[in-house]
Amino acid sequence: MDVKQPADAGQDIPRAGAWTPPADQAELDRIVQDRVARERAKYAGHDEFKAKARKYDEWQASQQTGEQRADAAMASLTAERDQAVARLARVEAAAKHGLAAGDIDFIGGTTADEIEASAAKLAQRLQTAGQPRRPRPDPAQGRERDASAGTGGELRDFTREFFNRT
Repeated sequence: MDVKQPADAGQDIPRAGAWTPPADQAELDRIVQDRVARERAKYAGHDEFKAKARKYDEWQASQQTGEQRADAAMASLTAERDQAVARLARVEAAAKHGLAAGDIDFIGGTTADEIEASAAKLAQRLQTAGQPRRPRPDPAQGRERDASAGTGGELRDFTREFFNRT
């Protein structure tokens, strides 16, 4: 197979994508400025698009009928009411179980029953958290211990003999 070599095949040709460090600060500044300019060019018309989108939203709102606007307002008010009812249920459950105002945010649930159960569980946990913990049982308790095995019996005997005490 006959492969033709380019005329400058013997010369070092930098590969595409090969990186060479900037020679001085001026070249680095130029590289940074070029990159910043390319990035700004990506978002050149962004403000125009935002203004057009705002106008479109206003136009859509103006095209709504009175009934559609009333429905949107009703949905918003219903959501606010549901949030207020849930908050009231949490406050009442917290008061019923003796929880502090700061504990209300830890009460979960969406229905009154779920909120009540969550408040009861939180109150029980806070009550047990304030009590001191019982010590763990000692599995060796009640057993006779060998005086020389692991209790320092040999050392005690040596010390008594060394100091002539019995």
